[in-house]
Amino acid sequence: MDAIDKSLADIEAEWEQVAANAIAESIASNPSEDLYAAGFWLFYCDYTVIHPPCFALNTKSHLAKAQDKKYHRWSPPNWKFDVVDGTTDAMMPSYVPLHGDHSDETWPLIIERHKLMISNVCRSLTWNAKEGAGRFQGISLNPKFVVGIFEGQNGPEEYEELVELSVDYELVEELRILKR
Repeated sequence: MDAIDKSLADIEAEWEQVAANAIAESIASNPSEDLYAAGFWLFYCDYTVIHPPCFALNTKSHLAKAQDKKYHRWSPPNWKFDVVDGTTDAMMPSYVPLHGDHSDETWPLIIERHKLMISNVCRSLTWNAKEGAGRFQGISLNPKFVVGIFEGQNGPEEYEELVELSVDYELVEELRILKR
């Protein structure tokens, strides 16, 4: 698993750069928009290949147009930028070392570690955005801006588990991300 751990660490560092750049570029190209969230969704693995998840962004103005705001607020497939152009393509080469003929016991570990790694990216991006650190220096963001894993593919239990893994508890409660 050492090679897998190394690949995941490399992917984590690269995702932080790619996602931060995507957020900053979106703000620069849409200065009148109020970006409130970024999120990862649609994790795919067929036990030979694992793909980068989709990276999405949403704005308050796009949410205001939604008929069911509560549903659309935390549902990246319904966001203004449901798949940010270029992020998946930029990340795909980094995922190639994870592909292969791993054992039936290894794939679930890779999938779980991948989600843990993406949750680290979410927390780091949220913190950097709030602190104006790194790529976010000098960028004006919504004070409640958050990055998380908003993946509902396998039902509400997994959705809630991934949100709680990727978003600080205080923000989960404050932003009412879960539907409890």
